[in-house]
Amino acid sequence: MRDFSVPIPSRAVWFHAFIGGYEPVPSNPDQIRTWPSLIKAAGFDAVFAYITQGYLEALMLLGDQNGQPYPSAYWKPKDGFTIFREECDKWNLQFHATYAPTQDLRRDVQGKHPGWITSGATIEVAEPEAFDRIMRHVEFIAKFYQPDGIQLEEPYYQDPPNHSHPAFVAEFKRRYGYDPTDLVAIQEHSSFADELAYTKKRLIVSMLQNIKSTVNRVSGKILLSANGPSAFDSPYIREGYDPDTWKSECSLNFLVPQNYSVTVENHDNVLNQLKARWSPLDLVDGIGLNWGGIDNCSSSEKQQVIERQIISAARGVSGTALFHWAAIDPNSTSNGFAAKLGDFKERFSNTYDIDAMCAVNEGVIVAYKDAPIIYCCPEARNLRGGGKAKLVYNGREKCDFLLPVDRGIIASFSGDSTHAHAYFASNANIGGGEVLYVGTRRVTSIVACRGWIITAFQGLEGVYKVPVGAQLDSGNHLPLRGNHVASLAAFAGGVIIRFATGSVYFSPDGENLDGGGQTQCVYVGSPTAQKIVRIVPFTGGFLTEFDSGYVYHSTNMNDLGSGEHAYNGGAENLQRVTAMIAFRDGVITAFTQGGVYYSPDGRHLNGANGTVRVFP
Repeated sequence: MRDFSVPIPSRAVWFHAFIGGYEPVPSNPDQIRTWPSLIKAAGFDAVFAYITQGYLEALMLLGDQNGQPYPSAYWKPKDGFTIFREECDKWNLQFHATYAPTQDLRRDVQGKHPGWITSGATIEVAEPEAFDRIMRHVEFIAKFYQPDGIQLEEPYYQDPPNHSHPAFVAEFKRRYGYDPTDLVAIQEHSSFADELAYTKKRLIVSMLQNIKSTVNRVSGKILLSANGPSAFDSPYIREGYDPDTWKSECSLNFLVPQNYSVTVENHDNVLNQLKARWSPLDLVDGIGLNWGGIDNCSSSEKQQVIERQIISAARGVSGTALFHWAAIDPNSTSNGFAAKLGDFKERFSNTYDIDAMCAVNEGVIVAYKDAPIIYCCPEARNLRGGGKAKLVYNGREKCDFLLPVDRGIIASFSGDSTHAHAYFASNANIGGGEVLYVGTRRVTSIVACRGWIITAFQGLEGVYKVPVGAQLDSGNHLPLRGNHVASLAAFAGGVIIRFATGSVYFSPDGENLDGGGQTQCVYVGSPTAQKIVRIVPFTGGFLTEFDSGYVYHSTNMNDLGSGEHAYNGGAENLQRVTAMIAFRDGVITAFTQGGVYYSPDGRHLNGANGTVRVFP
C-alpha cells in the first residue's frame, strides 16, 4: 500500500528557478521568499522546483567541516533552495524537488567527466562513478531539504543511442555474451535492436530502484515521481523509457505525463492510454502552453490549456501540473513573475469551485463546477482525490444536487439545455442505480421531509411532492400560488422554503409550504431588502447568506437577517460562497477559487478561531 501521509498534489506549478551558476536565479533571498506567496495566491497547492546537478555539486563541495551545505559567504548557512522550501511550508505548499538524474542542463559533467557521457548531456548510468554521484545527489536532496516529494525529470537516455560507452559495452557483454560494437557479431543476432533497447531499460530501472531505496532509507514519507513523453507511441520516446515497469518494479508514487503539446481533441485519448497502465489516481497530468511564452499565446491557446485541465479533472486524474519555461521564469523581463502567475489565477479561477456538497456517514460527497466528477471524502479531506477519497462518479454530465436519503443518495444531473435526469444510487455508485427522473427541466432544489421527497424544477411554478423512491415528477404537484421556489432546506423534520421573491417560510410538517396551517413566514423579502441566497441549519443555529455576500450566524430562525457576521463576502476582492453544508456539529464552506474550510461552530467561516482549511 502506498503511504498517503503525503497526498499526491492536486494542482502544481512546475517552477524552473534554481539553475544559474552556484546560486539560484535571482540571487536574492528576499525575492525568493516572495515566490511561494505568489504561487499560493495564484491557486496552486504544490510546487515542482527544478534543481540542477551543478547547483547540487556546488553545495556539496562548499559545505563546512561538518558536511553541512552552504553555497557562499553571502547566505551562510542557508542556500536559496532551503529558503524556498521553508517558505513553501509557511504557505502550506507541497514541495517537490525536481532532479534530472541522467542529465545536466549546465553541461558541467561533460567538461569535468567526459567519460561519463553517452552523447550530448545524457549521463551513462552504467558508469559506476556516475551512478554513485546520482545516488549522492538524491540522498543529499532527501536529507537536507526533506521535500514532500522528488520528481525525477526525464529519467532515461535523452539523446540518440550510444552503445560504444565502455561501461555499457561491459554490461551488454555480461548480459548477452557478445560486444555490441562488433559489427560481425551484430549481423549474426537479429535480436540486437531489442537486446540493446532492453539493456538500456533495465539500467534505468536499476537506477530508479536504487533511488527509491535511498529515499526510503532517508525518509519513507517522500513521494517519488517521474515525468516523460505523453503517449507511449510518441515519436519523442527515448531509450530506457518504460513507465509500465517503473510502476510495477520501482514503486514510483505517480507519473507526470508531459502533455504539453497535446491538443484538446486528442487529450482524452492520451489520458485513456495512460489510465490503461496507471491508475487515474497515480497520474498528475502535465499541461503547458506553447514554446513562444505566455506573452505570445493567443486567447484561444490559453483557453485550450483550461479546457485540457478540465478534461484531466473529468477523467479522474489526481491533479495537473502547469508547465512553461517563460511563463514561470522569475528572471523574465516581461511583466514579471507575479504578473504571470496573476494571469493564471484569473484564467483558472473557477476550475476547482465546488458546486454541490452533502454529508453522509462516510464523510462528504463533493461535486465540482468545472468537471463532471464526484468524490466521496472521509473526514472531509482530499476533496479532489488521493488519500482515502474515492471517485464515485466520472461521467460526462455535471451534478447539480446531492441529497442523502435512507440507504443511498439522490443525485441530479444536467446535460444539454434539453435533457436532465436524476438517480437513486449507493454512495459509491453515484450516477448509476435507479432512474428517478428524465426530462427537460433541470432540478433546482430537492429535500427529504417525513418520508417524502420535495423537488423544485427549473421554470416550474411550485414543487412536486412524492414518496421516497418514486419518480420525482410523478406525484402531487403543488403550484404554491404561482411562486417559484429558489431553494429547499431540511430542518427539525420539516422544511425551509426560500422563494424567488425573497420570502422564507418554515413548514414543520411539509404541508402548506407557502403559508397556512402550521407554516410560518420567517423572513419577508421586498424589492429593497437584501435577498437571502442560502440558508444552512446546523447544530449551532442557522447560517444565512445574502446576495450582498454577507453571511450571518443566528441562533433563532426568526432572526435570519441579523446576528453576528460569520463571513463578510461583500468586501472588495473577497471570495463568494459556492457551497455550504452542516457536517458533524459544524459547517463546511466552499468558496470561489477553490478554498474549503471547516468551522466547528459556524463562525469565522474562512479561518481563525478554530476554523481549519480542508482543501486544498
